[in-house]
Amino acid sequence: VELHPENLYGIDIIELGSGDCSKISLILQSATKHEPNVLKYIPFDVSIEALLESAQVLTNIFPNLEVHCIVGDFFFQLDKIPFSRKKLFCFFGSTIGNFSYAERLDFFRNISLLMNPGDIFLLGVDMIKDQILLENAYNDSQKVTSLFNLNILNVVNSLTGTDFNPEHFEHLAFFNRTFSRMEMHLQALQNITVQIAGLSTKFYIPKGETIHTENSYKFTYDQIVRELQTAQLQVSSFLSDSNNWFSLFEIVKSNL
Repeated sequence: VELHPENLYGIDIIELGSGDCSKISLILQSATKHEPNVLKYIPFDVSIEALLESAQVLTNIFPNLEVHCIVGDFFFQLDKIPFSRKKLFCFFGSTIGNFSYAERLDFFRNISLLMNPGDIFLLGVDMIKDQILLENAYNDSQKVTSLFNLNILNVVNSLTGTDFNPEHFEHLAFFNRTFSRMEMHLQALQNITVQIAGLSTKFYIPKGETIHTENSYKFTYDQIVRELQTAQLQVSSFLSDSNNWFSLFEIVKSNL
């Protein structure tokens, strides 16, 4: 990925799903080193707390950095992004893998509508790899993923007043070859009856039944290229680790 510092002059760096903003640091470090003027960084996230905390940390590290936070769901609220200057969109991690095929196409089209010639879109992608490797990662020995998955039931309880007991479920994760995705489920260890607070209705989950909690799609290079083409976007450069496990795509607006 040939993202030279001179390409960042006068540009708005927009990070979608920025979280704690830790992933953007290398780009900011390079850009602020070569750009004597104020550089604008626009983190976009649903958590105002994470945004404010990260903005404080980043402005302490990079004095000539101007941070403009956007609070919202970038999938539905991209129109909050200012249009005044050249833009560098950053979508790191592998969040694109949590979108369905239709959602990915919608997302790429919405990004494309915001892009002008000269704008850049950096996309992080988790690539297809050996099934055993994938399943081991989602069934880690420290049970980090398992605890994350089971905690979904606690979140549902707090939001809806249900009485799910996480101890009555087990984490189940496997690779679905048909859809090229890792799936996470919660499988009932016994027959379960769930009550919703304030309602007389109960629902029944038989032993062995699963609740499908998450999909994480894995991609080939050609697949990403095809999906981008539907949104008049094209890959200008590409960087991957030595195992081709994770890749970074530099994307521009197509001339078509």
